[in-house]
Order: sequence, then structure tokens, then C-alpha cells
Amino acid sequence: MKKYPANLSVAALSYFFGTVLMCTTAFFMVKEPLDWKLTQSEVLAVIYAVSYIKIFFSSTHMFLVESFDTISSGFSSL
Repeated sequence: MKKYPANLSVAALSYFFGTVLMCTTAFFMVKEPLDWKLTQSEVLAVIYAVSYIKIFFSSTHMFLVESFDTISSGFSSL
């Protein structure tokens, strides 16, 4: 099994393509342009949620990659 040297790049690319897909879907699903307008508290909630989720998923992703590398190296020695 090959080890990809830039684990965060893979995660960043997957997050980017997921974001593009969700924004494209939302663009076609929302009919009223005023539905895109956010209040100040909604903007702060979005910023807080995105930063929290980014930290959580990045740390979880790195933990799983390191765990998987440890497990796969154990199998390759068998």
C-alpha cells in the first residue's frame, strides 16, 4: 500500500469539492435571491460552525491516517 505524503492536501481537496458540490446544489434549489441574505448573528454562527468542524475533522482525519498507517505496517510485516 502506497503512503500519500500530503495527508492534509487530500483532506483539503475533498472538503473543497464537497463545498463546490453543495454550493452548486444550493444555487439551483433556491429561487429567491433574498434567501441568501444572512443576519449578523447567522454569519457569526456560520463562522463558528465552520471553524469548529474544520478543527474537529482535520484532527480526526490525521488521527485515523496515523492509526491506519500503524495498522497497515503491522499487516505488511506478516
